Amino acid sequence: MATGLNAAQVQKHLNPGRRARFRLLWAIVFVATCLVVLCMHPNQIAFMPLGQVLQNIALFLRVSFANLFGQTAPRVEGVALYAESAIRFRDTMLVLLAGAAVSVSGAVFQNAMRNPMAGPTMLGVSSGVSLAQVVLVVQYSASVYAMSATRFVYCYAFAGLVLLIVFGLGKLIGGGKNLVRDMLLVGTVVNRLISTIVSYYRTVMDADQLLVLQNLSEKGYDVFNSFFNIAIFVLVSVVCILPLYLLRFSMNALTFDDEDGRSLGVRTGVLRFVGLLSGSVLITASMVHFGNVGMLSLVVPHLCRRFFGAEFWKTCRACLFFGAFFMLVGRGITNFLYLANYQVPVGMVVNVLMAILFAWTILSSRRGLVSNSN
Repeated sequence: MATGLNAAQVQKHLNPGRRARFRLLWAIVFVATCLVVLCMHPNQIAFMPLGQVLQNIALFLRVSFANLFGQTAPRVEGVALYAESAIRFRDTMLVLLAGAAVSVSGAVFQNAMRNPMAGPTMLGVSSGVSLAQVVLVVQYSASVYAMSATRFVYCYAFAGLVLLIVFGLGKLIGGGKNLVRDMLLVGTVVNRLISTIVSYYRTVMDADQLLVLQNLSEKGYDVFNSFFNIAIFVLVSVVCILPLYLLRFSMNALTFDDEDGRSLGVRTGVLRFVGLLSGSVLITASMVHFGNVGMLSLVVPHLCRRFFGAEFWKTCRACLFFGAFFMLVGRGITNFLYLANYQVPVGMVVNVLMAILFAWTILSSRRGLVSNSN
């Protein structure tokens, strides 16, 4: 008889020895998937030699750090498969970072709002990024491809401005009594307003501008696939995750009512603000440096809480791993499709994977409830 598993059942069946083997198995699967994706040739249906790829990655890192600190970089002329290995390494790093950032962002929002269906785009920061991309395309057209720094400044500035508007109006309207509800209301209005503006400009753009806008929003990892892009992404992610780690025990108090949290001596308002701010910046960074990734922020935290429990930092650690893993799987699938002349955005493939996983989780939960009632 099939049954659904929850976190308590998983922990019951996994004693320390089995838990260690479980982690080792997933680590092996993760590393193997990374190596397979790294060895995929970017221009043909073939695999590059693993030893050559690893040597080229080490050389690429030496060259990148030498250029970063103004030192003499090693020569790369004539190195076999160097360009291909560098492209695949940068792409894989962005995929892993984006998957981890989006999943943690979703977990933080769902924890802060006490809602398993909450998403990091509910406060309108994604609309701010979309509006910034429209402004960039209208102002610079195809020249934006060579303006990585300008793109980062515009996107982060517009997303930050939207976030300040939502926080400020939410606090002003409700007087701070129910800040989450008021921010969601303001975020919905701002999101609809910006979406209307973006839709208008999409209708008046010419074909070339629409193509540039599509590349920015759906294929940012291809357009700005550079070491500088990865470095900024890592820096922003560390800055956002660090306060979550330092407050990892206190964040569990957000699962209680605000009055219960305050009775425990926890400033729930400050914790919720830190969580929502960090989650919003993480999803903004993912959209700016990688592109739209769809349902990952909703499904992965839900799965991690189901199988590993609702403790905040445990959920975040699981989201870091599984978010990066599922994004990597989606990227591997899109690589094969691309080489077969099917240009499918990685967000679309990830959405299909997440829909299948979410449907399986729901069906498993219902089977578990039926079997438990019997």
